[in-house]
Amino acid sequence: MVYAKFVHTVDGNPVGVGDATATATVRWWDGSTMTQTAQTTSDGLAVFSIPPRADAIGKLTLVNVTFSKAGTPSCTVPQPAYFTISSGSQATPTRTASPQATSSPTQETPTPTATSTPSASPSVTVTTTPPPGFPRGTVTPRP
Repeated sequence: MVYAKFVHTVDGNPVGVGDATATATVRWWDGSTMTQTAQTTSDGLAVFSIPPRADAIGKLTLVNVTFSKAGTPSCTVPQPAYFTISSGSQATPTRTASPQATSSPTQETPTPTATSTPSASPSVTVTTTPPPGFPRGTVTPRP
């Protein structure tokens, strides 16, 4: 699962943008892409179910998310989030906090959420520190 949140700043506070269209573009290791669309909840959360690919085990997968809603400026997350699928199951869930996105009073900024890796096979390992050459993402994939 990939969770992305669409918020804008109102009086200095982040407020979720509900009923917006969120589009996730998944870029697999081999250059192929997959696109999914979801509507945000009243608090701005969009959830995408990304099925793991056996040929992607151990390889970097990137996810870009764009939000749009009539009457609201659209928002494209500038850096992709990413994850790597691993073949082994994990004994206990791991919880990692994601970095907080910054915002300006007039710009919508997706707010990342915490990630959790449950025990499963294949499992997904979420990395919050980008590998060399990749910028830090602001949308967090969540297995």
